[in-house]
Amino acid sequence: MIRVHKIAHATYETPDLDQQAEYYTDIMGLTLVAKEKDTVYLASTVDHHSIVLRRGRNAKLRRARLPDSR
Repeated sequence: MIRVHKIAHATYETPDLDQQAEYYTDIMGLTLVAKEKDTVYLASTVDHHSIVLRRGRNAKLRRARLPDSR
């Protein structure tokens, strides 16, 4: 099994954008960087826009990128 220690970027789709944004900021400690009608951009202390949440019909991972392991 591959153990992931860091995600460089991930985009999630969620039917409840406000609830997910609250979870990622209040529980996970990410910072809300920008909010549009159907999209929320969140960042950690080391990365800008590391998580993007988009309003969608189903909750699912749309895209993920792991950092280069150099």
